[in-house]
Amino acid sequence: LYRSVDRTDLAFAMVPTNPLNDGHILVLPRRHVVRLDELTQYESMELNGLLYNMQQKLYKLFPDTPPIFAMQTGEHSTQEHIHYQMFPSSFNIRELYGAAHMRGPNAPEIPKNITHPDYDESIIERIARKLRGV
Repeated sequence: LYRSVDRTDLAFAMVPTNPLNDGHILVLPRRHVVRLDELTQYESMELNGLLYNMQQKLYKLFPDTPPIFAMQTGEHSTQEHIHYQMFPSSFNIRELYGAAHMRGPNAPEIPKNITHPDYDESIIERIARKLRGV
């Protein structure tokens, strides 16, 4: 898979189809899991090991912008399975949360090129190769 970064027997890491930046990584169990309590102990251990390895890669590639990561599941998830999203950012989680929850007439409109950069398959493959090579 051209987007693949790393994998274990029970989990894998890949660049999403719509990465936010050049360090955006998804970490998922290989088995389709909808809720956190459906993970086995071994799946959880391998996911955490892979999260650690991906974090180390991002620290090496983006030393000035440490990674932020969050787990997505449930009704607000972008996919119908558990997955972790990780990407380098110069913002902290509270700033990102605040920006995501701004409402009202004075809230700034976030440009589409920020939330959905124009990355084609060749760019995504280049990102995955770079992440694999660290």
